[in-house]
Amino acid sequence: MRSTQYEVLTLVEAAVKRLGLRGLESGVRPLDAPTDHYLGIVLRLRAGTELEVYDPETGAAAMAKWTPGALEVGPLTPPLPTKFRTLWFQGLAKGDKNDNVVQDATELGVDEIHFVEMDRSITKLEGPKRAQRIERWVKIAESASAQSKRRTTPAIRVCSFEEALIHSKGAHCC
Repeated sequence: MRSTQYEVLTLVEAAVKRLGLRGLESGVRPLDAPTDHYLGIVLRLRAGTELEVYDPETGAAAMAKWTPGALEVGPLTPPLPTKFRTLWFQGLAKGDKNDNVVQDATELGVDEIHFVEMDRSITKLEGPKRAQRIERWVKIAESASAQSKRRTTPAIRVCSFEEALIHSKGAHCC
């Protein structure tokens, strides 16, 4: 059977859009300007369009209706339970290799990413550089979570080798 252009458009329009929002609660929620612009202009949603919203920290999700400037969030569903936690330990690498690790580990479904400062690591994260890098990795993890349709974003930490051993106790490690 040959599909027409109309059928293809109908299938594309039927795809449910997703949006990650921290501190998700049921009820009407005002939207900040960048998020409202993303929904209305970038995704071209019409007023009253339903989309899935989720909290990347807790994993709770709900269906919501978008109107310009606000979301009407329905009842929350709790995150899906998991049998185990998966941790990823990575020695600090130089260049943008750490960015790739965050993206790939997030897409694979890791729960926590620990960057371990080794004695022989070339990269040293100290002072404001440390906070900037972690903030950058969190943004990369959030976008990778959205891309892979995950409900949660992995926690990202920078620690020493001794701290990594303590964190790894009782977890499935990669």
